[in-house]
Amino acid sequence: SQKTVYFLQDHKELDPQSYDRSQGISNLKESMENDNYKVEKLSLLGKDKIPPNASVLIITGPEVALLSQERQLIEAYIHQGGKILALLKPQMNSGLEAMFERYGFKIGNDLVIDPVSHLGNDDVFTPAVNNYPYHEITKDMRSVFTIFPQVRSVQLDAKLPEGVTGTRLALTTPFGWGETSLSDTTKPIKMESDDLKG
Repeated sequence: SQKTVYFLQDHKELDPQSYDRSQGISNLKESMENDNYKVEKLSLLGKDKIPPNASVLIITGPEVALLSQERQLIEAYIHQGGKILALLKPQMNSGLEAMFERYGFKIGNDLVIDPVSHLGNDDVFTPAVNNYPYHEITKDMRSVFTIFPQVRSVQLDAKLPEGVTGTRLALTTPFGWGETSLSDTTKPIKMESDDLKG
């Protein structure tokens, strides 16, 4: 039977129905539909739960923090075995960071930089990654580079809560880091002691 994927709305997320290159991800929607997924938008305002037919809830770069009620619905969905894919923009408070931390995933308030492997000549803010620890998702990607434009770091706690598993899927080179001093763009970019080493 056809699985349903929901894209969260109402927080200035990227729009699965928009063809606008800066705000739309219609290519992703079309690709999923070609793989026989039903793709729907979902507003949680006024809802008491995430639809039970949701195979996955996708959160694509919210620019406005989710409300407490929305976060509670997402956490209840996770506790019932629901799956989410969260793509969180740097320098944006999604309201989900504390929830992820309770599960052992620390979402960095940073911007990942890799001076060795990146897109183009000078775009160190767009890491090009081809270091994939073995996983079913990445097993066939050994010779493929994945481009991550303006991405935040994610760290796994050494000991995750009971019932939670986590796997690193993509890593920068050892020379990459999570840049935390993002306000002063006039200073040369270099790794400092408060930055997260790659």
